[in-house]
Amino acid sequence: MTSKSRKNLDNQTAEQARDFARQKISEVQGAQENILEAITKAQEAVIEASALKNNEGVVELNKKALDFTKSNIASSFELATKLVDVTDMTELVELQKEFVSKQLDDYTNQAKELTNLATKTIKK
Repeated sequence: MTSKSRKNLDNQTAEQARDFARQKISEVQGAQENILEAITKAQEAVIEASALKNNEGVVELNKKALDFTKSNIASSFELATKLVDVTDMTELVELQKEFVSKQLDDYTNQAKELTNLATKTIKK
C-alpha cells in the first residue's frame, strides 16, 4: 500500500467516524428533546393539579428553570456537533475554552435571574 493510498484510507475512515458521530449526536439530541417535552408536559400537569397554579411566581420560576435547562443542553449539543469536525488539538482546546467561558457566563446570568424570580415570589 502506498503512502498516498494509506492517507486516502485514513481520510475515509476519519470521515466515516465523523458521519457516525454526527448520526449518534442527532439521535441522542432527538431523544433528549422528547424527554424534555415529556418533562414539560408533566410539569404543566403537576402545576395544574396542585395549589401551585395559584402562585404565578412559582410557576414562572419552574418554567424558567426548565428553559435554562433546555438552553444549556442545546449548547452542549452545539459543542458536540462542532467537536466532530475538529482537525487538530489547538482547535479542540479553543472550542472547549469558548464553551466553558460562555457556559460560565450563562450560568451566572441564569442564577441571578432565578434568584430574582425566587425573591419576588417569596415577597408576594
